Amino acid sequence: MDDYTKVDKDGRVSGEGDRLYHIHFKLFQHVQKSWQGYDAYARVCMAVGTNQLLLTLCIFALGSTLIGDRQPWAAWVFIVVVATGAMLHFRINLTLTKWELIIMVALIYAAPLTAGVAATMDYAGWITAGRVWALISFVLNDLWMCFVFAQAMESRGGLPEKFNTVDISSDVMSDNSMQHFVKDELHDLGIDTKNPGDFLWGTSNLTKDSPPEEILKEKCEDEERELEKIFAAENDGSCGKLSAMQQSKLANLKKDFEKIRSDFHMSSGAERSTKGKGLEESSSSSSSSVAAEEGESTPQ
Repeated sequence: MDDYTKVDKDGRVSGEGDRLYHIHFKLFQHVQKSWQGYDAYARVCMAVGTNQLLLTLCIFALGSTLIGDRQPWAAWVFIVVVATGAMLHFRINLTLTKWELIIMVALIYAAPLTAGVAATMDYAGWITAGRVWALISFVLNDLWMCFVFAQAMESRGGLPEKFNTVDISSDVMSDNSMQHFVKDELHDLGIDTKNPGDFLWGTSNLTKDSPPEEILKEKCEDEERELEKIFAAENDGSCGKLSAMQQSKLANLKKDFEKIRSDFHMSSGAERSTKGKGLEESSSSSSSSVAAEEGESTPQ
């Protein structure tokens, strides 16, 4: 906690504290993105489940208050109040256009109200008309569920961003002004923020700027093929020694190899330090062998 309370001479928070904050944020962002889809649809399921609970309470009120207690007015008040609550709940959770909002309000009221009409007609003794209205209520409820599923479809980045809770959570974890502010502060303090989590994760492949090991391996294989071409020409009976052009090319290949080896050590984490030393020793011996063969083939 002391790192976060220290203040530099210029009045800014200690650079080490900023660095730790940035590392923590980047690691959390990396893990959160792996579970972003699960988190998004968990939020969608909670919103849809709450809506269905409220609409189920409307049907329960019809069964207990109107049919059981024979109180039609109490049942209608309960239906209107709870359906309004379900509408407001979804209005808060969804970002809709004008026409989508009109469709949502119409469908969310239609199913419980037509169910109330069916129950009222059955209460009045109009059995056939009540059954027709009950069938209409089922159809409208199916249309409402289709509307909900349409809003829950992925829209951008594989996420159902019409739901406000999903959109807000994705905005928080995306690039924002706070992240850029912290990175600028760290840069002013002379702290590298290109890949701050390397020493914790033991790899530099967390950002797209880091060279993958596959690319380094491919570069090494390319250099090896070029060396084989030169040595094949040297061992050919028609050529007794390396030409000046081949010697120049060999020197350039040696420089390229040293650069690739340096990049490899920079991209390796702390856990690979032992392997890096072994690679350096083997590379040094290989360079010595190349130099020895070059000396033998060069005329005295």
